Amino acid sequence: MKSPRCLHVLFEDQVRRTPGAPALRGDGRRLTYAELNQRANQVARQLRHLGVVTADRVALRLDRSVDSVVAMLAVLKAGAAYVPLERDVPAERARWILTETAPRLVVTGSQADHPPTGAVPMVPLHADAPEVTARSAENLDLAVSPDDICYVPFTSGSTGRPKGIEVPHASVPGFFADVTYATWGPGRATLFHSSMSWDGHVFDLYPALVSGGEVVVYPGDTADPLAVARFARDHGVTGLFLPAQALNIVIDEEPQLLRGLTWLVSGGEAASPAHYSRLLAAVPGLRLINAYGPVECTALATAHVAEPGSPLAGAVPIGRSVGDRQVFLLDGDGRPVADGAVGELCVGGPAVARGYLGRPDLTATRFRPDPFAATPGARLYHTGDRGRRGADGVFDYLGRDDDQVKLRGLRIELGEIETVLREHPAVADAAAAVDRSGPTGGRLIAYVVRAPDAEVDDDQLRAHLAARLSPGMVPSGVEWLDRLPLTRNGKLDRSRLTPTVAARPDPDGPAGDPALAGIWARVLGVGTGSSRDDFFAAGGNSLAATKLAAQVRQAFGVDLEVRHVYEARTLGGLAAAIDGLRGVPAAPAIRPRRRSAGT
Repeated sequence: MKSPRCLHVLFEDQVRRTPGAPALRGDGRRLTYAELNQRANQVARQLRHLGVVTADRVALRLDRSVDSVVAMLAVLKAGAAYVPLERDVPAERARWILTETAPRLVVTGSQADHPPTGAVPMVPLHADAPEVTARSAENLDLAVSPDDICYVPFTSGSTGRPKGIEVPHASVPGFFADVTYATWGPGRATLFHSSMSWDGHVFDLYPALVSGGEVVVYPGDTADPLAVARFARDHGVTGLFLPAQALNIVIDEEPQLLRGLTWLVSGGEAASPAHYSRLLAAVPGLRLINAYGPVECTALATAHVAEPGSPLAGAVPIGRSVGDRQVFLLDGDGRPVADGAVGELCVGGPAVARGYLGRPDLTATRFRPDPFAATPGARLYHTGDRGRRGADGVFDYLGRDDDQVKLRGLRIELGEIETVLREHPAVADAAAAVDRSGPTGGRLIAYVVRAPDAEVDDDQLRAHLAARLSPGMVPSGVEWLDRLPLTRNGKLDRSRLTPTVAARPDPDGPAGDPALAGIWARVLGVGTGSSRDDFFAAGGNSLAATKLAAQVRQAFGVDLEVRHVYEARTLGGLAAAIDGLRGVPAAPAIRPRRRSAGT
């Protein structure tokens, strides 16, 4: 592994190798490596003219676009670090981030943008503006160290305060330099669709831009994974990252959208073995990678290539460490655990960030001295994730430390129950939680997504669990869901794992067409209820809206989009929207499309 270098320097090296190759496509434009470099140099010089100096921070109040990529490279070339602050970041959170980071200025794409706070100058900056194009297009060649900070993403904090992570240049290249799990380079294209506020955008952009590949900018709503996959197919994308639950939606609804890909990396939470097996069967030749890595260690720490025909019963491994990442499994005293034993996943090496901005106490808790490193002062990031390593060196992910619960005096790891649930061939995905709403003091509930065409009942599933778990760990109840509830970031939302509530009577009449009500109930994992029930109040989110729209399209033969779900919101409103799309101004009921034999 070569010594780490700054991201913009690696990019400039690639510019010298392939100046005329396509580098960036989007917004109706296509820039070569030389053109992208020249624009970034000019914007960087304008930033220096506006007072930006080495080690400053610059906030980017920009949406995902060609200009945002130019701006990110420009900030790095100017010797500063960028603070992602997309325009959909809520105002209160934006103000907090600006207060915490104290940037030199905020770069925006429009004079009309309202500043989130008046304390920081807000500067509209366009690569085509006369004051920018008048600047030299040559590289700045400033003295920037790989140990300098390149960007500061913010993640949720347990106290409710977002926490910023200081990520140096040296943390980034190791997950894609000299690796074999995926390939970037000339003739290959990746999709920039991830939010700039987390390290997904690092995966989307930099591996391609330092290897001669092309980045395609996705202009749409990333909350709809089917739309993302469709855009990737239509624009010649060969490599794609999708969060695990978003990938499951695509596999459930339209897996053929992924047939143009050479490889697909997924991560963010435990992968579904059933979905992986189905995708490998549906898209022969696809290189499917299950990845793991905390934001504090940038993008990927481990990766596992799922081979067609390989056993995926129980859990999809997260694989071995990649690049310069060093992964350890430690017990509560910081000692390595034996193969097969459960321990905390800890990451060392250049991947480890500097720490949490302005939070020395929290930094000391998670970023601890690395006892295994030869480099003085090296630190080990303690992830709070639990894992297990096999004799072959392959890691399994077993959930969070904070998934541990105590019930009737017994300490229970929910991740262990979920792993055993997923081992059943009729289970596509699963989660476990404690329901403390009843008078018994708490009971374990299994929330299960049934695999397609699978048949299994509660008793059979509990028998499967009883054969593998201690009696106190066998759930007393099973809830069958169409999908698991997710947060806005597409991760499992445990706070919304609640037992099914009974349907409520509708004072205005029945809930509507039984077929539509059935789809609604399955997607939300609730009983059928009122035509006035609000989709989002009942637990729906963007991925659920995607699934609802897809199933309605299939059942009723109408071109229902995700935006219709957002606009309609209620079951009655959705029925009216379907009637409108079918050209029926007012109808007492709608019926699903009948399929011909053999279709």
